[in-house]
Amino acid sequence: MRNSLIVSTLMAIGLAAHAADTVALYEFNGNFNPVAGSAQATALQPVNPLGLSGFQADNVNGVARTVYRFNGNSEPALAQGGLQFVNANLMRASNYAIEAYFSFDQVSGWRRIIDTADRSVDTGFYVLNGGLQLYPSNVGVGAFTANTYHHVILSFDGNKAVAYLNGAAQSTQTTSYYTLPASNVISLFLDNSASNAQTEYSAGKIAWARFYDGALNADEALGAYQAAVGFVVPPPVPEPGTWALLALGLAGVGAVVRRRA
Repeated sequence: MRNSLIVSTLMAIGLAAHAADTVALYEFNGNFNPVAGSAQATALQPVNPLGLSGFQADNVNGVARTVYRFNGNSEPALAQGGLQFVNANLMRASNYAIEAYFSFDQVSGWRRIIDTADRSVDTGFYVLNGGLQLYPSNVGVGAFTANTYHHVILSFDGNKAVAYLNGAAQSTQTTSYYTLPASNVISLFLDNSASNAQTEYSAGKIAWARFYDGALNADEALGAYQAAVGFVVPPPVPEPGTWALLALGLAGVGAVVRRRA
């Protein structure tokens, strides 16, 4: 019995050690600083060229919160308002996930959610006519309604991108497009400012954003959704060395138990 318990514990530790790690979590409670994640994570950078964005009180699915209202004009693209995250190599370029709990004013046509290519091309992650689209391969899937907070995840493992809406996978695309740029800048809600179709933008509000080193599986995406809806800040993730020491310690206990058996 004791040996089985130790083996199960070690297996759980191994799974946890390989799970996606939060590198930065933002709650938008009056500032852009991370509330959890890596010590190296920096504040989000607001893009507010027209001075129309700012923090405000809102009701987020029944909870009184401070959120960030991003606003701007869809045209020209450099008049759009949004946010940027500077990765600084906290996330692997081809193995990561990004989540946002936000609302859009408009969901008709294309509305950019995340840009991972320095705003240089039209290919990307959108709301399309009330659904999620990994452009150009998929139509809009799911029910993303205007002026309502929805939880969205883009997960990418180097070969496959998956779009999650409110904890459930909606579309999958086999692609290498979502590899992060050398600049390490990830844009939220800002459409491309080069190439064609530069006006696919909506203003909106955001209550939560999180960035992960490592792609999320279906169970992890569901857990992320539940945490965001409840505004539950995750505990710190132990460093890899901590996992290794704990595993060695338990292995030693297992050896003692075996000698006594």
